[in-house]
Amino acid sequence: MPADDRTRGGPARLVWDRGDARSPRGRSLAPGRWRIKSWATEIERDGVVWTISASGKKGPVVTVRAGETVALPIEAKVSLKAQAKRQHDGVVVTMGFQGGHHLGATMLRDGARVAFEAVVRDADDDVIERAPMEYG
Repeated sequence: MPADDRTRGGPARLVWDRGDARSPRGRSLAPGRWRIKSWATEIERDGVVWTISASGKKGPVVTVRAGETVALPIEAKVSLKAQAKRQHDGVVVTMGFQGGHHLGATMLRDGARVAFEAVVRDADDDVIERAPMEYG
């Protein structure tokens, strides 16, 4: 969506065919300032298709000028952010995926969300508690 005027124009979708090395890498977009609000990419490794996507309100802004080529500032990386807080009756652990530019991220393995488990250990590295990650 244009970053400077949300009432003019609308969202644009740029698509590249997966696995087609001959597919042209460029796509046309009207001149202006555009904010990247979401993106997705697929990578196949060892017969497994990994999908990484990110979305959010504060994605990077790209300025498009007529006749010029601009690279999209997309970071295909995902960080797992974990936080533990001690409460009077135990520990609360929160986790979340974050993509580049502080966008929320999702990672899929062959179309299914990747499950993680939080493990709380004591000073001797013994497991105190295990908890599966719940999406939501």
